[in-house]
Amino acid sequence: MGKKRWAVLALCCVLLMSVAVLYAWSVFVIPLEGIYSWSRVETSGVFTLSMCSYCAGSLLSGFLSARLRPRTLLWCAGGALLPGFLLAGGSTPSFAGVALGYGVLCGCGVGMAYNILLGYAAWWFPDRPGSCNGLLLTCYGFATFPMAAAANHLLSALGWTRTLLAFGLFEGSVLILGGLLLPPSPTPVPSEPGAPGSSADLSPAQMLRTGRFCSVFLWLMVLTAGGLAAIGSAAQMALELGAAAGTAALLSGVVTAFGCAGRLAFGRLFDMLGGHRSALWDSLIMAVAMALMVISFLLDRLPLLLLGLGLLGIGYGGMSSLCAALVRDLFGPRHYPQNLAIMSLQMVPASLLGPMLGSSLYTQWGSYGAVCLLLLPLNLTGAFLISRSLRCSA
Repeated sequence: MGKKRWAVLALCCVLLMSVAVLYAWSVFVIPLEGIYSWSRVETSGVFTLSMCSYCAGSLLSGFLSARLRPRTLLWCAGGALLPGFLLAGGSTPSFAGVALGYGVLCGCGVGMAYNILLGYAAWWFPDRPGSCNGLLLTCYGFATFPMAAAANHLLSALGWTRTLLAFGLFEGSVLILGGLLLPPSPTPVPSEPGAPGSSADLSPAQMLRTGRFCSVFLWLMVLTAGGLAAIGSAAQMALELGAAAGTAALLSGVVTAFGCAGRLAFGRLFDMLGGHRSALWDSLIMAVAMALMVISFLLDRLPLLLLGLGLLGIGYGGMSSLCAALVRDLFGPRHYPQNLAIMSLQMVPASLLGPMLGSSLYTQWGSYGAVCLLLLPLNLTGAFLISRSLRCSA
């Protein structure tokens, strides 16, 4: 495959970056709440719906991948994004239009593209699955910054309707063109039982019956929920320790940047150390991060909080790369798109439990230091779960 596979990976990175629009939702919230008088419940509801549709789109794409070519599936993703933005971009945006357009169609389209591109790129890098996934997901996470900046500029210059029309035309055109450029996938080589670093190819039904699936799924869900609970309150934590409002506002972007670094680093670590050891290191880093955050509140030291949040971002970002690589490593490449989509469903309960857990703990105890202290056992539980999976037979 030689140099060709690196060109394919570069193309997949560009295509994945082009659909990083879901995580720029906070920019769209500003005009909806400020100009059109939407409530926070309505804007949060659209984002939650988009995340659920994202998982559904990934699942749909995974199961269709056995029948349809990656090119066709990518066109289907573009076909969902274009009408989704058009429907959401009404002159006076209604909740029903934005929820159906952005929340359902765009969420589903992004989920389809995500699953297609990770599964397709993985066929070209059987020897470097972690590095391949790490680079793809780093680009995906980094693209949030230019995507949000572009959305903010266009909303100021063009208004709501034309901005969403521009996004729809851009996303649809890029995915259609990208589908035309995708070369055929290389012939897959099934994993052999007992081969180093690989597992027998398991169907989704077989995977669901293994102890390893349960352990890895719970590991991801527990750490994702704990990470979201802490990261979602990063600005408020900094304010509690006396940070300036401007510094606190920047923390979300800083944690995202560290998350991108974590995706790249843990993708590489997966190839060097193997799945379980790299996952255990990821769990321990997140536990150390939470411990530093607890100490920062005990000693009233803002720098310790910033260090803890940086480490938390690295560990949280690393989970994305490890999830994609572990699924292929533990359950084989033949059913990888379907199995990855099923494993990614952990995001649904985690995204619901994480923010709710953080706000509930703060309401109960009145301090984010107590929140971090009570979240620390979640990270230790994650380390136990991934260690347990070492002893489970596939």
